[in-house]
Amino acid sequence: MATTFPIEIPASYVPPLALAFAGPEEKALLVTADRPLPVSLRADTSYTDALTGTMEESGATASFSAVSGRAIWLTLSGEWSGMTMLQRSTDGTTWHNLTLSGKIWGQFTGNICEAVTFESEADTYYRLLVDILSGTLTFRIAQ
Repeated sequence: MATTFPIEIPASYVPPLALAFAGPEEKALLVTADRPLPVSLRADTSYTDALTGTMEESGATASFSAVSGRAIWLTLSGEWSGMTMLQRSTDGTTWHNLTLSGKIWGQFTGNICEAVTFESEADTYYRLLVDILSGTLTFRIAQ
């Protein structure tokens, strides 16, 4: 439903009080509920290769160098039992377990494929600390 306003003298126009964008033939189109602003989010084209591998023994994986502004995806698969802990570092040497409201976050005991955190800082690293009880864990950390 369009809202109209009367044009009153001395003006013969009404300045729009809304956003507009260039439509066909570069004519201004007002943003409405039926015609939203035509925008989309685009991720930076820079990326880091995914860190993939398998583990049959307990230990830490190599580190994954994260790109700022993207989600961190973790995939754990295979026939395994044990526990993994996702850890973060800002120097590649000192590692911290992920927490949420002071509680450990990023501890997994089964197969997953999900975005586990969002990185907003440059020069950060992620790794898995793995405690394998049996089987082979296949992992992938990516953005």
